[in-house]
Amino acid sequence: MLSKKLKRNLSGNHQSADNVQEEPTAKETELGSAITSNLFSVPLWQKLYDVEIRMNTELRELQFSAPVSAVYNPIEYASELHCAYMRKFLNDRKHIVLVGMNPGPWGMCQTGVPFGYIPAIRDWMRLEGNVEKPPGELSVRPVEGLNCTRAEQSGQRFWGLFESLCGPPENFFENCFVYNLCPLAFFHSSGRNITPAELKVEIFFNRHRETEASGDLQQKPRRGNKSPGTSNYHLNWTLR
Repeated sequence: MLSKKLKRNLSGNHQSADNVQEEPTAKETELGSAITSNLFSVPLWQKLYDVEIRMNTELRELQFSAPVSAVYNPIEYASELHCAYMRKFLNDRKHIVLVGMNPGPWGMCQTGVPFGYIPAIRDWMRLEGNVEKPPGELSVRPVEGLNCTRAEQSGQRFWGLFESLCGPPENFFENCFVYNLCPLAFFHSSGRNITPAELKVEIFFNRHRETEASGDLQQKPRRGNKSPGTSNYHLNWTLR
């Protein structure tokens, strides 16, 4: 009786084993994990751009009184060049982040790149992209993208220095990244550039806000900490 029962169990186990697929090998498991990781990983530049898009939604709600007549946001209308810059050079963690104040009329306003001296953007960094017209464009402050013939003097000095020191841009951006504290440019009706320090209206949040993208990008707006080139406000970018 016992021998018959054992035979039935062994026979059933053998049949069920034939219907079970073979276990994946270690190599197949490793390959599958790599594919899954690539499908769901988000590049660092994309995380920052997602933060910018969310912040732009809040920036559009801000109201500015005289003497501000026009407000340009090149992150929006020059998004192709702006994203080309970040896609190419914000591809890994950075040890140094150099922070500028806000877009200049002949630099980032034209290119979407901080200190956007056009020869440096076009010929040194080798960036390309279309630039649209900003809403409420002033005739005395036209946006022409890479076709603009005016030069951003600060950008010429800034990028010219690092080109002379580093050679190819990849050498500079291996450890460094350049970003602006404020993405907005402010203009008087005459075309005069208005710096954030000249604004009479508080445009910063009443409380500290912390925006985090997947644990890799953390933005902390802080008021009251002065640092070179950032007027009365300091933005601490932590790229972990």
